[in-house]
Amino acid sequence: MEENTNVNVQENANNNTNGTNVNNAQIAKYQKLSTASLILGIVSIVTACISYVSIICGTLGIVFGAISLKNGKKNFSKIGIILGSIGIVLSIILLIVIVVYSVNFFMDLLRAIARAG
Repeated sequence: MEENTNVNVQENANNNTNGTNVNNAQIAKYQKLSTASLILGIVSIVTACISYVSIICGTLGIVFGAISLKNGKKNFSKIGIILGSIGIVLSIILLIVIVVYSVNFFMDLLRAIARAG
């Protein structure tokens, strides 16, 4: 009877250890995603003048942050989502400003050519 009890205790210990390892592995994965979200959000803001890089990094930062909100570092995830959003918005604003000034410049150039010609 005692041998049966010892075997059951060892099996339960093994099951708990495996369950803990799986949970720790999942938590570590989500923590890595939340850290990646934060880093990609920062990169998105820093590279706002390069619109395609900023939009890609911002989008990935938002996606990773949303995924890692479950079990990861919630502060990093939230900050990563916020920074990714800010980076995307900055990039779009800068892109619009560049297009508007470019169109304005070329219109002025065409007017100057028309006056001279």
